Amino acid sequence: MFSIRFGGHDGRELRLEDHADLIVIRAHRRGARHDQSPLSGRSLAAQAKLRPLFGFPGAGVGVYRAPAGEAQALAEVIHADPEVKFAGRGLRDEFGTPVVYTENLFVKFADDTAPDVCEQVLVEEKLEVKRVLEYAANAYFAAAPEGTGRDVFAIAEGLLAQEEVELCHPELVRERSLNGAFAQQWHLQAAKIGAAQVAQDANVVAAWELSEGAGVIVAVIDDGVVPDPETTI
Repeated sequence: MFSIRFGGHDGRELRLEDHADLIVIRAHRRGARHDQSPLSGRSLAAQAKLRPLFGFPGAGVGVYRAPAGEAQALAEVIHADPEVKFAGRGLRDEFGTPVVYTENLFVKFADDTAPDVCEQVLVEEKLEVKRVLEYAANAYFAAAPEGTGRDVFAIAEGLLAQEEVELCHPELVRERSLNGAFAQQWHLQAAKIGAAQVAQDANVVAAWELSEGAGVIVAVIDDGVVPDPETTI
């Protein structure tokens, strides 16, 4: 299990777990569909066992579900392909949602820390400053050395333990969804919010087994409807 803390030393903790059923693949090729790449026959055979979940074509990244117990072996086969930059097991959050981590980190030092001290700390951690952020004082978007992998979580934890560091966490990426239902939406299904179990839902998720509303038109009325311009409400 890996943990990330948002909001500083006493902030909210997010836990990520390896269920051995996800594979994240990053190809050298960019811009194509995440489930298409000119792989070798052996890699294609391994990829054929995976089910595409979502991807980020601009970065050449795809997230896949693997058969139970086969994630590690399949990832090793695909990772060896010269067309692939990285293939490894993915992580899920405490609600079971896939989360993609990168080797980048957000780091914010205390406002009164001298900039040269901030940069020295980053250098000592072998981090490269990719961007100095303008929306907060002494805030940086930095990159760990290529191949750092899951050690990026330990780097973030170590930085956050330093007195002059206020905020630090790895970059996390999730599937973009405009209409998705998430476990934190307690009104749809029973959910655990923090340490509290909330069971005040409308049992909507269970109802989806019967119907998801296909063919139903729903109107959301805000301030009012005026069907006739000469009619007032």
